[in-house]
Parts: sequence; structure tokens; C-alpha cells
Amino acid sequence: DLQMQQAILLLVIPSLVGSLLQGVGGTFFQIIEKMNYVSYINIILGVGNSLALFLGILFQLSIGTICLVYGLSSVLAGIYGLAISVRAISFKKEFDRKILYQLLSFTTNSAIIILTPQLGPIILAKVLSVTDVAYYSAAFKIPAMLYQFPALIATAFYPNLFSLGNDKNSSEHRKTSSLELQLMTILGVGLALPFILNPEYWILTLLGQKYLPSVNVLLILSFLVFFQAIKYPLADFLTTYGLQWQRTLIMLIGLAISIIGYIVLGQRFGIVGGALAPVFAEVIMIIGCALFITNGLSFLFKNIALILLSGILTSFFFIAFLTQMNYLFAIVIVEFIFIFLTILSNKNVQKIINLAITKLKMSFR
Repeated sequence: DLQMQQAILLLVIPSLVGSLLQGVGGTFFQIIEKMNYVSYINIILGVGNSLALFLGILFQLSIGTICLVYGLSSVLAGIYGLAISVRAISFKKEFDRKILYQLLSFTTNSAIIILTPQLGPIILAKVLSVTDVAYYSAAFKIPAMLYQFPALIATAFYPNLFSLGNDKNSSEHRKTSSLELQLMTILGVGLALPFILNPEYWILTLLGQKYLPSVNVLLILSFLVFFQAIKYPLADFLTTYGLQWQRTLIMLIGLAISIIGYIVLGQRFGIVGGALAPVFAEVIMIIGCALFITNGLSFLFKNIALILLSGILTSFFFIAFLTQMNYLFAIVIVEFIFIFLTILSNKNVQKIINLAITKLKMSFR
């Protein structure tokens, strides 16, 4: 379909340019720890994207025009990000060649991150029917959206972690990484639980009856949200401590395992096998990252064990007492129980809550 190809190009090309420009501003302000400017860039992007869709529906614009306006909103956010960065940067100093250190490694890692989510449907299309690939792709959209949240939270830790890593302050760097790992694991379990406990409900609600064959795929891929939330802090530990090549090596191994998994497991077990492939790859990458960290496996277990136990106990409680209840009401109870158990067992979370309460009290004085 020529019209659809044009629409895709009108969306993709401006979006790529916009993402590139946004990356300049976003990265600069993360480094200098002025996260409010990163938020401004994201707000402009979000408002622009929403306006593009709203105006497109309101004025019944063609799909090509909507795609173009949507893409240009990304460019607008990028131009804003670039403009405020240029205004904040002093160009009087000479070019620092250290900025190119491990550039190839960072570029390779970024390419893998962009490529990995696209691999499933592309490779499975070679070994499965079009219908099966459609079921897989539909189910994959839900966890693909969910595991963006841990990635966004992780960026808040970058400035502090890079600063500690550059100073070779290993004890504080490890403590901060430990906090990131705990918070990200809590977020990962909290996001994944509703979809693990009743994937059928979400398939019927979001996609409809005809996508019921995707239920098992969604169940398996929901674990991807949890594993991604654990992998990010471990990978960030390596990157911010000058071990980017090790991270890139692990990502390359994960990419290779994903490709092999999609082919072998997809042929053998169909879309369920296709769903298992990225999950296995994530587990391998988690172990790989941990092995490059001093006492990494112990660091990993110590930080996630009680959170994992809280998630398991909450799941058992749901199965034992809440399966006959309205699911949305039941899942609210499940999340409250999980949060309560997490607060009860995690001292870092308790400190954060106490600090927030203290600041709240001071603001009312």
C-alpha cells in the first residue's frame, strides 16, 4: 500500500530527527543534574503528540498529514531541547577528546536497545504464520509499553551514578546502585503483577475476543517487565563505573540468544516459544551483568530477594482469596498488599517515606 508507506515515512523520519535533537538536550541536562529541563522537553513532546492526534481527529485530516504533524511535534521538542542546551553551554573552551571515550561501545549498545524490541515479529514472521505473528505482536505491545516506565525512572539515577563512578567512590556508587535496583524491582513487580495474575482479562479488555490465543504470550512476556526492571540497574552499574564495554558484550550475547531463541523456540513451540526467547535472553543478561560486578550475584540476591518474596506472597493471597472478586477491585487490593509488604521489609523505602513525610510537614509550617 503506497499510501501507508508514505505515512510511515512521514512519521518515522521526523520522529528520528526529533529524537536525535531531544537526546542532545536530555543527555546534557541529565549530566549537569538539571532534570527539570529534561521534563520540559518531555512535556513539549507529549503535548505536541497529543495535539497532533487531537487536531487530526477534530479536522478529519488524512493519515499522512496526521503522521507528519505527529513527527514534526517530535522535531519541535528536539529544537527546543537543542536551543536551551546551546544557551547553557559555553563554547569558549577547547574540544575535550575524552568525550569520544568508548563512543563505539555506547553507539553499539544503543543500536542493540533500539533493535531488540523489533526482532520478535521480524524473525517469527520467517518461522510462523501471519496469524500467529499478529497474535504475538498484539500481546507484545502491552509489556513493551510497560517496561518503558522503569527505563524512565532509571535516568534519574544517571547523574549521581556517573559522578560517583568518575570519582571512583565505589562504596557510595554501590549504595546508590543498590537503591536503584530495589526501587526498580519494586516497580517491575508492581507493573507486572496485574498482567501475570490474569492475562486473559487484559487481552479481552484491550484487544478483544479474537486475540484470546495471545493470553499465554502476554503471561510470559509480562515477566519481561520484571526482568527488564532488574537488568537496567545492573547494566547502569557497569556503564556508570567505566565498564561500558562489558555491558555492550553482555547486550551482544543477549541479542544473539534472542535471535537463536526466536528461531529455535518459535519453530518448536510456536508463539509461546517466541515469547520465551526474550525472557531467556533477559535472564542471561541479568546474570552476565551481575558477574562483572564485584560480588554481583550476592549484590543481586540481597537487593531483590525480599521484594520477590513479597510479590510471591501477594500472588498466593490473590489465588487463595480474590479470584472470585471483581478483577479491577482485586488488583487494587493486591497492589496495596504488595506495597505494604515491601514497605515493611525494605529499610530504604522506609527512609524515603520518612523523608517525604518530614518534607511535607515542613512545607505546612
